[in-house]
Amino acid sequence: MAKTHMIVATLLATISFAASFTIPGGYHQDGPVEGTAILVRDAAFNVFVITNTVAVICSTSSIFLYLSTSLFNLEDEEEKGTRRYLIALWLVIIALFATMLAFVTSSYAVLGHPLCLAIPICVIACFSFMVYASELTKLIDARLVA
Repeated sequence: MAKTHMIVATLLATISFAASFTIPGGYHQDGPVEGTAILVRDAAFNVFVITNTVAVICSTSSIFLYLSTSLFNLEDEEEKGTRRYLIALWLVIIALFATMLAFVTSSYAVLGHPLCLAIPICVIACFSFMVYASELTKLIDARLVA
């Protein structure tokens, strides 16, 4: 299971890292601000940058923890390995949330005007949060009962 989670974390890291360089709205091509993001003053763009950064950090941290967990698979260190695995799993979940938020905010930043297109896309994308919340609630309930 950890190998599958590590693949998911690696994909999330790759997507988030790529999004850092393919900035929504593009870059200024000339003038004194050449090479800077066009939407840098847009609040939705700034939220995109923050959520994308959270996604990169959480996904790469989880990859590190999954890799280092293999070092703790000795009998006497099993508890440390399990703890690392659970932390890595929660980091992947946070990275998923952050990736979706980055998508929503980048879509809003790019499509924000007119709002007739941006709002429906953001609402549709936010349905994933209901799925995440529902499944996390089931997971937490199952852990509390066990």
